[in-house]
Amino acid sequence: MILRFYNLIIFLFVSATAISQNTISVNANFDIENRSIVIEQTIKYYNNTNTSLDAIYLNDWSNSYSSKNTPLAERFAEEYKNTFHFAKNEDRGYTTITNITQNNNTVSYERLKNNPDIIKVILESPVAPNTAYELKLNYTVRVADDKFTRYGITKEKELNLRYWYITPTVYDGEWHYYSNKNLDDLYIPKADITLNLTYPKAYHLISELNENNTHLNKDAKQTVLVGKQRVTTKLLLLKNNNYKTIETDYFSIKSNIFTENLQPQQTAIAADRVTQFIEKQFGKYPFKTLLLTNIDYKKSPIYGINQLPSFVRPFSNEFQYELKILKTALNNYLENTLLINPRKEQWVIDGIQTYYLMKYVDKYYPDIKILGTLAKIWGIRAFHASDLKFNDQYNFLYLHMARSGIDQPLAMKKDSLIKFNKNISNKYKAGTGLNYLNNYVGKNKITLSISSYVKENKLKPTSASVFKSYLQKATSKNINWFYNEYVGTNKKIDYKIKKIKKNNDSISVTILNKRNNTMPFSLFSLKNEEVVSKIWVEGFSGKKTIQIANTKANKLRINHDQVIPEFNLRNNSKSLKKLRLLNKPIQFKLFKDIEDPNFNQIFFMPEADYNFYDGFSPGLKLYNKTVLSKNLLYRISPKYGMKSGDLVGGASIVYNHRRDNKNNYRTKFGIGGNFYNYAPELSYYSYTPFISFIYRDKNDYRNNKRKFLSFRYVNIDREVDPTGEFITTGEPKYSVFNAKYGISNPNLKQFSSWFTDLQLADGFGKISTTIELRKLTEKNKQYNLRLFAGTFLYNKTFQDSNFFSFALDRPTDYLFDYNYIGRSESTGILSQQLIIAEGGFKSKLTTPYINQWITTANMSTTIWRYIMAYGDVGFIKNKGVNAKFVYDSGIRLNLVEDYFELYLPIYSNLGWEINQPNYDQKIRFIVTLTPKTLLGLFTRRWY
Repeated sequence: MILRFYNLIIFLFVSATAISQNTISVNANFDIENRSIVIEQTIKYYNNTNTSLDAIYLNDWSNSYSSKNTPLAERFAEEYKNTFHFAKNEDRGYTTITNITQNNNTVSYERLKNNPDIIKVILESPVAPNTAYELKLNYTVRVADDKFTRYGITKEKELNLRYWYITPTVYDGEWHYYSNKNLDDLYIPKADITLNLTYPKAYHLISELNENNTHLNKDAKQTVLVGKQRVTTKLLLLKNNNYKTIETDYFSIKSNIFTENLQPQQTAIAADRVTQFIEKQFGKYPFKTLLLTNIDYKKSPIYGINQLPSFVRPFSNEFQYELKILKTALNNYLENTLLINPRKEQWVIDGIQTYYLMKYVDKYYPDIKILGTLAKIWGIRAFHASDLKFNDQYNFLYLHMARSGIDQPLAMKKDSLIKFNKNISNKYKAGTGLNYLNNYVGKNKITLSISSYVKENKLKPTSASVFKSYLQKATSKNINWFYNEYVGTNKKIDYKIKKIKKNNDSISVTILNKRNNTMPFSLFSLKNEEVVSKIWVEGFSGKKTIQIANTKANKLRINHDQVIPEFNLRNNSKSLKKLRLLNKPIQFKLFKDIEDPNFNQIFFMPEADYNFYDGFSPGLKLYNKTVLSKNLLYRISPKYGMKSGDLVGGASIVYNHRRDNKNNYRTKFGIGGNFYNYAPELSYYSYTPFISFIYRDKNDYRNNKRKFLSFRYVNIDREVDPTGEFITTGEPKYSVFNAKYGISNPNLKQFSSWFTDLQLADGFGKISTTIELRKLTEKNKQYNLRLFAGTFLYNKTFQDSNFFSFALDRPTDYLFDYNYIGRSESTGILSQQLIIAEGGFKSKLTTPYINQWITTANMSTTIWRYIMAYGDVGFIKNKGVNAKFVYDSGIRLNLVEDYFELYLPIYSNLGWEINQPNYDQKIRFIVTLTPKTLLGLFTRRWY
């Protein structure tokens, strides 16, 4: 009788659980030729809260591609991805809803104004607590091209789909909905899913759902897929099935990730090792198959030299393949089982994934280096980078952003992170943070608590606060610093040994916390770099003196094992030997290296420059800049001008003062100087002390808007030309005080900048303002407008020369700011180099210089793709003559904006220039040869 009672209770519990499970049923007919999916869908969703609902929200991320103004489109524009904006309308995707019904009655719905991929549905009757609503939807999805996000339809007419049908949003007392921003972070409740799919006969269906049955019709296949308690349903329809299923003792892996040309037996061994490792850490995978796509891996690869072509890659094929499937499997396992809001709390999944990547390498590949087999090659092994182990890259890449002053808190929402932080830095900071915490707590307790968290929260709604409770239960130590400071802020860790005093049986160590936090640190006693002892010290503010045992150690070092992602390792050591002139020896290295905290490093490398007067100028650069940013930088760069026969070059010393969470995030000051030829056999030297204040929005690093205020004192000494060909009369030697203030906001669709410039010297004073506006329209037409206005406050030099005058088309560049290849050329191809400054004209008119005031407007607009029409107009006023109206016009070939452009003049004050002799000498060009400037064309997407 008792047994029957218990069986009844179990039956009722299981039945209630099954009944209250959310369900999604989709009948989808794929018309691949027309890029459409016709869908009939039923959604049954339970309200498990204490609130009645009279409206609900649905995710329709297929519609995020529907226009150039969706949040997804804006995201692309923020990251300078122009593929979406310039795409044909038919390449974009959208959803057309036929109707939505509840209880066979049509209900009203609307798309949210600022979230067109979110649907608000007004229910026919409110849904009471602990009851369900059921909606039936009929709609058609037009599939977007895969060139935008890798998901969609390919050129080969194959489908790689994710977030392709409408889903309910999570409600737990508040609605958790947000738009698609290409972050792969849709947050939906788990559901029992049934997909009834009809698709062309020639295609292969790939999914991690269970296949119930497949029927073959005359022209199509019909497959039923089912899955219990699912949140992700990637679906692929391929003409050529390149997926392999690897059966392991733990769960199956279905993957098309490149196998690095390994034999099937080798891939099976690798897969078995990976699945065994994951199941041992996280427990049994609740589903039969884990799908690992090449798209998954490409969107989140193992960054670094692993991405080199296979013929130069310094890692074994086994290691390369193993890590690829491990990283992807960890991510997909956690995404499929931890029901956490990835937009708000992605760091939990990222941290666990990175932490176990590190654990895996420590276990199976403990000796592998960050440079792989390259670390053994003569020449390369002299670099400190060759000493670093593979897992050291995680600290290093986080510190790359921390040292640059653009790291962001782990707890920040995913869509607020800049691309490098979202893809790399924050993931690695989260993983190294858990490793740091595990070392601090000791006895591998944090590892065990993470494992328990994943095992006990599978397929349950969870959060970062739940994760925190598991970590806190692992130790009696106070670890609030981890959540409040390491996760919740972007505060840096930087402790310094200030003073050491040796006593009879103890050592007094005074330590300075250079940052405003209380995160703990480790202190090591070393003898000849071998560890004698190690202690953990609780964090504190300011200075603190601690007592340690006086052992046979000859050095003390904070964070010797570099487990702590510390901002600055160079101040961590103190010798216990007698006082030495330098605490660390000087080390000279050929080429830039990763910073070695045990040495004062000076790097040298061959360098070359070119200008028309010095010719090709090889030389040697001595500098202290490492791969990671440093505050104090110096550079000495002597060169030999092969054409001039002169010793030329430059030198500078600069200090960068960076401030966290301040609008004035960087202040830079220093002095720099150069010595080159400015004309044949005529040299100049300059030296310029300066200070610059740079501002940004401290609350929004994705905002490209910047402000700056700079002051400098430019000192120039030019060699006088005895022939008089190059005018230096008046002031061959001069000094100019220059102050600038500006605002810039560069974006793909709208660009704006404004700055004002004040120059004061003995012979002249002038002030000018430049405004630049650029707009890319919905119809892919670009409009550019640049306005310039300048006037002399006083001018005592105009009677001698036009050297300090405003220029209409080619500034004299008396401050030596512009990268002219031949700055003094008045004829020949080099005289046709154009730098858009001052008047900004392209035609060489009869009045090229202005000694009183000038106002100009430079305009251009798209004709077709990179071909544009330009026009310039203005008024110029010289002393003693009336103001003059000037203009020019022509064709602009905008090949790479601001980097490589051609200007073909047509009509101006000179008449029809296109019909005039020597037209080839009228063509102007913009060219950028500076590697740093060219690099910015690519890095702007990431920073």
